[in-house]
Amino acid sequence: MSSLEVITYGAAPMPLEVIRKAIESFLKPFHKAFGQTETAATITMLPPEDHILQGSEEEIQKKLKRLTSIGKPFRTLR
Repeated sequence: MSSLEVITYGAAPMPLEVIRKAIESFLKPFHKAFGQTETAATITMLPPEDHILQGSEEEIQKKLKRLTSIGKPFRTLR
């Protein structure tokens, strides 16, 4: 596990308790990606900084809510 640099997951929203436990257990950056076969590419993502559960209570709650989503629209999408 020492060579593991980032953990990428996707396809569907992960249950909040599962992702929280994974974040606490692995202590590695997480990156969520989601796309559809029709798009042939990733359309939403959730970068590692959105998996760090630190900050004010309001910031943490916002991140927890985002963790249960499919992420944010990819930068190049309008």
